[in-house]
Amino acid sequence: MEDEAYRQESLEPYLQHAFAQCWSRTEESDTLLRAYSRVSKDPYFHRNICPREEGVRVKTSPRKLLSALQKWATTTAMPGISCFVGAVQYTCREQVQQTLTNRIYRHGPHAVGRGRLRAELLLLKRLAFSHEDEVRIICVASRDVPEESFPRIPIEPTELFDEVTFDPRLAPFEREERKAAAKSLGYNGPFNDSELYHGTALIVKLPVRFPEWLKPRDGPSP
Repeated sequence: MEDEAYRQESLEPYLQHAFAQCWSRTEESDTLLRAYSRVSKDPYFHRNICPREEGVRVKTSPRKLLSALQKWATTTAMPGISCFVGAVQYTCREQVQQTLTNRIYRHGPHAVGRGRLRAELLLLKRLAFSHEDEVRIICVASRDVPEESFPRIPIEPTELFDEVTFDPRLAPFEREERKAAAKSLGYNGPFNDSELYHGTALIVKLPVRFPEWLKPRDGPSP
Protein backbone atom coordinates (compact mmCIF):
# COMPACT_ATOMS: atom_id res chain seq x y z
CA MET A 1 0.00 0.00 0.00
CA GLU A 2 1.40 3.39 -0.98
CA ASP A 3 2.26 5.68 1.91
CA GLU A 4 -0.15 8.64 1.80
CA ALA A 5 2.48 10.97 3.27
CA TYR A 6 5.01 10.40 0.48
CA ARG A 7 4.62 9.84 -3.23
CA GLN A 8 6.78 10.16 -6.30
CA GLU A 9 6.04 13.05 -8.61
CA SER A 10 7.75 14.21 -11.79
CA LEU A 11 9.06 17.76 -11.91
CA GLU A 12 8.54 18.01 -15.67
CA PRO A 13 5.02 19.56 -15.44
CA TYR A 14 6.48 22.44 -13.40
CA LEU A 15 9.21 23.35 -15.87
CA GLN A 16 8.71 26.36 -18.10
CA HIS A 17 10.41 26.19 -21.47
CA ALA A 18 13.98 27.46 -21.34
CA PHE A 19 16.42 28.28 -24.13
CA ALA A 20 20.11 28.99 -23.52
CA GLN A 21 23.23 29.97 -25.42
CA CYS A 22 26.70 29.41 -24.01
CA TRP A 23 29.63 31.84 -24.08
CA SER A 24 33.05 31.72 -22.45
CA ARG A 25 35.06 34.27 -20.49
CA THR A 26 38.27 32.57 -21.66
CA GLU A 27 39.78 34.66 -24.44
CA GLU A 28 42.15 31.99 -25.80
CA SER A 29 41.60 28.25 -25.31
CA ASP A 30 43.11 25.43 -27.33
CA THR A 31 40.57 23.02 -25.81
CA LEU A 32 37.52 25.08 -26.79
CA LEU A 33 38.95 25.89 -30.22
CA ARG A 34 39.45 22.23 -31.09
CA ALA A 35 36.04 21.31 -29.67
CA TYR A 36 34.11 23.84 -31.77
CA SER A 37 36.25 24.35 -34.87
CA ARG A 38 37.64 21.82 -37.30
CA VAL A 39 40.50 22.50 -39.69
CA SER A 40 41.87 19.78 -41.96
CA LYS A 41 44.39 20.93 -44.55
CA ASP A 42 44.65 19.77 -48.14
CA PRO A 43 48.30 18.58 -48.49
CA TYR A 44 48.79 20.34 -51.85
CA PHE A 45 46.86 23.61 -51.63
CA HIS A 46 46.98 24.04 -47.81
CA ARG A 47 43.32 24.96 -47.70
CA ASN A 48 40.87 23.77 -45.08
CA ILE A 49 38.83 21.00 -46.72
CA CYS A 50 35.91 21.38 -44.28
CA PRO A 51 35.20 25.13 -44.09
CA ARG A 52 31.60 24.58 -42.98
CA GLU A 53 32.93 23.08 -39.75
CA GLU A 54 35.11 26.06 -38.87
CA GLY A 55 34.38 27.97 -35.71
CA VAL A 56 34.47 31.76 -35.52
CA ARG A 57 35.23 33.49 -32.22
CA VAL A 58 33.29 36.67 -31.52
CA LYS A 59 33.80 39.03 -28.59
CA THR A 60 31.07 41.01 -26.86
CA SER A 61 29.91 42.05 -23.38
CA PRO A 62 27.11 40.86 -21.05
CA ARG A 63 25.51 44.31 -21.33
CA LYS A 64 25.28 44.07 -25.12
CA LEU A 65 23.91 40.53 -24.97
CA LEU A 66 21.23 41.44 -22.47
CA SER A 67 20.29 44.54 -24.47
CA ALA A 68 19.79 42.42 -27.61
CA LEU A 69 17.68 39.94 -25.63
CA GLN A 70 15.47 42.62 -24.09
CA LYS A 71 14.97 44.34 -27.43
CA TRP A 72 13.84 41.04 -28.94
CA ALA A 73 11.65 40.14 -25.95
CA THR A 74 9.56 43.32 -26.36
CA THR A 75 8.57 42.34 -29.90
CA THR A 76 8.44 38.53 -29.76
CA ALA A 77 5.24 36.55 -30.08
CA MET A 78 6.43 34.12 -27.38
CA PRO A 79 4.28 34.77 -24.27
CA GLY A 80 5.70 35.69 -20.88
CA ILE A 81 9.35 35.63 -21.92
CA SER A 82 12.04 36.45 -19.32
CA CYS A 83 15.71 37.01 -20.25
CA PHE A 84 18.80 36.50 -18.11
CA VAL A 85 22.59 36.61 -18.39
CA GLY A 86 24.72 34.89 -15.75
CA ALA A 87 28.05 33.20 -15.06
CA VAL A 88 27.96 29.45 -14.54
CA GLN A 89 28.82 28.24 -11.03
CA TYR A 90 30.93 25.07 -11.05
CA THR A 91 30.54 22.67 -8.18
CA CYS A 92 30.44 18.95 -7.39
CA ARG A 93 27.53 16.70 -8.37
CA GLU A 94 26.46 16.32 -4.74
CA GLN A 95 26.22 20.08 -4.26
CA VAL A 96 24.10 20.47 -7.41
CA GLN A 97 21.71 17.82 -6.11
CA GLN A 98 21.63 19.38 -2.65
CA THR A 99 20.87 22.83 -4.05
CA LEU A 100 17.97 21.40 -6.05
CA THR A 101 16.67 19.52 -3.01
CA ASN A 102 16.87 22.59 -0.77
CA ARG A 103 15.08 24.73 -3.34
CA ILE A 104 12.17 22.29 -3.64
CA TYR A 105 11.94 21.82 0.14
CA ARG A 106 11.73 25.56 0.79
CA HIS A 107 9.57 26.71 -2.10
CA GLY A 108 7.85 23.62 -3.48
CA PRO A 109 8.22 22.09 -6.97
CA HIS A 110 7.39 25.37 -8.71
CA ALA A 111 10.79 26.63 -7.51
CA VAL A 112 12.57 24.68 -10.23
CA GLY A 113 10.49 25.89 -13.14
CA ARG A 114 9.69 29.58 -13.03
CA GLY A 115 11.57 32.59 -14.37
CA ARG A 116 14.60 33.61 -12.32
CA LEU A 117 14.51 30.45 -10.19
CA ARG A 118 14.71 28.28 -13.32
CA ALA A 119 17.53 30.39 -14.73
CA GLU A 120 19.54 30.14 -11.50
CA LEU A 121 19.41 26.34 -11.59
CA LEU A 122 20.54 26.38 -15.22
CA LEU A 123 23.70 28.17 -14.08
CA LEU A 124 24.90 25.17 -12.04
CA LYS A 125 27.41 22.82 -13.64
CA ARG A 126 29.81 20.10 -12.54
CA LEU A 127 33.48 20.82 -11.87
CA ALA A 128 34.60 18.65 -14.79
CA PHE A 129 33.48 21.45 -17.13
CA SER A 130 35.10 24.34 -15.28
CA HIS A 131 37.68 24.89 -18.05
CA GLU A 132 34.84 26.38 -20.14
CA ASP A 133 34.49 29.37 -17.75
CA GLU A 134 31.00 29.70 -19.15
CA VAL A 135 28.48 32.53 -19.28
CA ARG A 136 24.94 31.74 -20.38
CA ILE A 137 22.17 33.83 -21.85
CA ILE A 138 18.86 32.26 -20.88
CA CYS A 139 15.29 32.81 -22.07
CA VAL A 140 12.51 31.33 -19.95
CA ALA A 141 9.06 31.21 -21.55
CA SER A 142 5.67 30.00 -20.42
CA ARG A 143 4.54 26.45 -21.12
CA ASP A 144 2.19 27.81 -23.78
CA VAL A 145 5.15 27.91 -26.16
CA PRO A 146 5.18 24.85 -28.49
CA GLU A 147 8.10 22.51 -27.81
CA GLU A 148 9.30 22.69 -31.41
CA SER A 149 9.55 26.49 -31.39
CA PHE A 150 12.99 28.03 -30.98
CA PRO A 151 13.74 31.71 -30.47
CA ARG A 152 15.57 33.40 -33.32
CA ILE A 153 16.93 36.69 -32.10
CA PRO A 154 17.81 39.25 -34.80
CA ILE A 155 21.08 41.09 -34.19
CA GLU A 156 23.25 43.70 -35.84
CA PRO A 157 26.72 42.06 -35.83
CA THR A 158 28.67 45.32 -36.01
CA GLU A 159 26.81 46.61 -32.95
CA LEU A 160 26.89 43.37 -30.93
CA PHE A 161 30.43 42.13 -31.64
CA ASP A 162 33.50 44.00 -30.41
CA GLU A 163 35.73 41.91 -32.69
CA VAL A 164 35.78 38.75 -34.81
CA THR A 165 38.57 36.15 -34.87
CA PHE A 166 38.90 33.31 -37.36
CA ASP A 167 40.59 29.99 -36.59
CA PRO A 168 44.35 30.70 -36.26
CA ARG A 169 45.15 27.35 -37.89
CA LEU A 170 43.92 28.72 -41.22
CA ALA A 171 46.50 29.93 -43.71
CA PRO A 172 46.86 33.75 -43.82
CA PHE A 173 45.25 33.93 -47.28
CA GLU A 174 42.24 31.94 -45.96
CA ARG A 175 41.75 34.32 -43.05
CA GLU A 176 41.79 37.24 -45.48
CA GLU A 177 39.13 35.49 -47.55
CA ARG A 178 36.98 35.02 -44.43
CA LYS A 179 37.33 38.71 -43.55
CA ALA A 180 36.26 39.74 -47.04
CA ALA A 181 33.23 37.43 -46.80
CA ALA A 182 32.23 38.89 -43.42
CA LYS A 183 32.48 42.43 -44.78
CA SER A 184 30.37 41.49 -47.80
CA LEU A 185 27.64 40.36 -45.36
CA GLY A 186 27.63 43.75 -43.66
CA TYR A 187 30.06 43.37 -40.76
CA ASN A 188 32.09 46.56 -40.40
CA GLY A 189 33.76 45.96 -37.04
CA PRO A 190 37.37 45.06 -36.21
CA PHE A 191 39.05 41.71 -36.77
CA ASN A 192 41.62 40.09 -34.51
CA ASP A 193 44.43 37.75 -35.58
CA SER A 194 45.02 35.21 -32.82
CA GLU A 195 48.61 34.50 -31.80
CA LEU A 196 47.69 31.20 -30.15
CA TYR A 197 49.95 29.14 -32.42
CA HIS A 198 52.52 31.75 -33.42
CA GLY A 199 56.14 30.69 -33.14
CA THR A 200 58.58 32.88 -31.22
CA ALA A 201 62.23 33.50 -32.09
CA LEU A 202 64.52 34.74 -29.32
CA ILE A 203 67.88 36.39 -29.86
CA VAL A 204 70.11 36.10 -26.79
CA LYS A 205 73.48 37.82 -26.69
CA LEU A 206 76.07 35.73 -24.87
CA PRO A 207 79.07 37.27 -23.09
CA VAL A 208 82.59 36.82 -24.47
CA ARG A 209 83.39 34.55 -21.55
CA PHE A 210 80.78 31.90 -20.90
CA PRO A 211 78.99 32.06 -17.56
CA GLU A 212 79.57 29.22 -15.12
CA TRP A 213 76.50 27.28 -16.24
CA LEU A 214 77.77 27.16 -19.84
CA LYS A 215 81.28 25.94 -19.08
CA PRO A 216 82.03 22.40 -20.22
CA ARG A 217 82.29 19.81 -17.48
CA ASP A 218 85.77 18.73 -18.58
CA GLY A 219 88.61 20.68 -20.09
CA PRO A 220 89.74 24.27 -19.74
CA SER A 221 87.49 27.27 -20.06
CA PRO A 222 87.74 29.20 -23.33
